[in-house]
Amino acid sequence: MKYLSVQQVADKFGVTVRAVQKWAKEGKIDGAMRIGKVWLIPENVVRPYDFEHKTEVKKTKHTKDMLPSEGMRSYSSLNTIFDIINGKYKPGQANDFIQKIDNPKIRTVAEGELMYFKANFGKSAEILHAHISDSDDALAFYAGTMYAFSNFMTERHNVAQIGFEGLRKYMNSVNEKDEEKYAMVVFVFTFVDVLLHSDKADISRMQAMMHNFPMGMRLFAAYIMAHYECFKHDYSKALGIADAAIALSSSIYPIPMIYLHIIAAVCLINMKNIQEAKARFYTALDLASGDGFWSPFIEHHGMLLGLVEVCMKETHSSEFRKIIEHVRHFGHGWHRIRHSEGVTIAKEELTVTEFVVAMLFSKEWSMKEISAYLNISLRMIKQHLSTIYLKLGITRRDELKERMLK
Repeated sequence: MKYLSVQQVADKFGVTVRAVQKWAKEGKIDGAMRIGKVWLIPENVVRPYDFEHKTEVKKTKHTKDMLPSEGMRSYSSLNTIFDIINGKYKPGQANDFIQKIDNPKIRTVAEGELMYFKANFGKSAEILHAHISDSDDALAFYAGTMYAFSNFMTERHNVAQIGFEGLRKYMNSVNEKDEEKYAMVVFVFTFVDVLLHSDKADISRMQAMMHNFPMGMRLFAAYIMAHYECFKHDYSKALGIADAAIALSSSIYPIPMIYLHIIAAVCLINMKNIQEAKARFYTALDLASGDGFWSPFIEHHGMLLGLVEVCMKETHSSEFRKIIEHVRHFGHGWHRIRHSEGVTIAKEELTVTEFVVAMLFSKEWSMKEISAYLNISLRMIKQHLSTIYLKLGITRRDELKERMLK
């Protein structure tokens, strides 16, 4: 492997030498080595995310088609719901951001949304329940959406399913000519369908309405589009969508950017670009750590193919345990809502480590590749696979693929 000097990396990214040294010292540059007082940086280094960095984007008609200007505020209701998703604030300051909301009802629902992303799902549902029947349609829909997701994550799957069905009925009752309301419900149900990998998932309606969304929702919509392409296994296209959205935003919107970097990591690990996948995962982790936004990692645990274990188990052990604690609940709810009760769920039968090994092996990783990636002995990988086959009642890799795709 070839290495660059700190000065060369600083020139490459347009930052100071001190910034590069700080990244290396904090472990944000994968593969960086210190020899005496000199840092050597791998030539394929990926730029760690700098919260103060602002990307300058040349404004063209194509740029305008993809994302709005920072000050664009087309619809008042869309700018006063999903406050945490829409919010522009420095990582670690989400609570301060919420406390500045003047309307007490909106502030309370935003607190429920905050609790969801912090993976405090019980508290989130408790806060939101009082507002799911609010006289303000937009606020009720906002509260009802987050309430359904919170129950989804706490194994109250019947409540979540009833909630999603009720919200869908509301969506079907909204007149398409009422652009504000229609854009709001299309945004939500495109996300629900894509998250559940539904065969009914269709991003075209949401794409046609993206010009109506405030910046935070537009960035999150770009994540939904990228996730949809991952669902179709077009990882290069998904990565391009995520990177374009990140590059075209000159401010920090923590939640959508966490999701965008996570989906980029999903793309890269599926392309077996392990070092860059780790770098993107660590960027998402940096953005999430200040506020404790662990829900996105729970939602994507299976798709991340072991990155949660590889990047967090040793260095972020308490956060790792919190994520894993909820992974099984999410997986159970995902399958229960997506499938009928009669479907046997592989994830319920396997331990978390077995599930990760099964996912990697089903995606054509060799046992040696899995062993090196997860830092588990080859003998243990073979043992895990024997246990997986026994638990699932299968004997061949193609059968494993079929089970892991359900």
